[in-house]
Amino acid sequence: MPTFNLKNPLAWDHILNGEIVQFDNFNGARQISFSINASERVEVFLSFNDQMTDRILIGASDGMFECSYSTAITSFVQIVHKTSETTVYMRGPAGSHTVPAKDEASYTNVEPLGRRNSDLDRVMYEMRLNEKRRDAALGETLGRIRADEAARDLRRAERKAARLAAEAELVIEKPIKKETADVQPATPPIEVPAAD
Repeated sequence: MPTFNLKNPLAWDHILNGEIVQFDNFNGARQISFSINASERVEVFLSFNDQMTDRILIGASDGMFECSYSTAITSFVQIVHKTSETTVYMRGPAGSHTVPAKDEASYTNVEPLGRRNSDLDRVMYEMRLNEKRRDAALGETLGRIRADEAARDLRRAERKAARLAAEAELVIEKPIKKETADVQPATPPIEVPAAD
């Protein structure tokens, strides 16, 4: 089952056999596309002059179809069909959304802003002031913490250097063993009585 999506029916224009439709182009290169709804086979030609001397075929079909092309200059489209009973409707492209500049003087002004809320401005000022005070106090606290850490690191380094210097000065003397053949014990041995 074929489906024909016409969108807005009032946007379709009846086109006669051989009628030339002009598409103006004011703003440089753009793509032009249009839809055609024909009861029988039609041929669509494109040209860049209104005499259609250099026309080229850009579409040929029946029913509903769409043609599109890109151009930077004004173009002309001609729709041709062979029989007089053929009915052709065309929905053209959307017009350019750019409004051309006018040389006329403009006497309109932009609407001025309303009065500012003084209470809101005061609250915002107090908030900025509090943020500055908080940032200053935080910076001072961080500075004290960093100074304490630096002093503690310095004390640790001094203690370590002192310990290393003391270890370097300490000389360990090993006991000297004398080799003698007769070594007498300093005290006589104790005799233990035997148990009965």
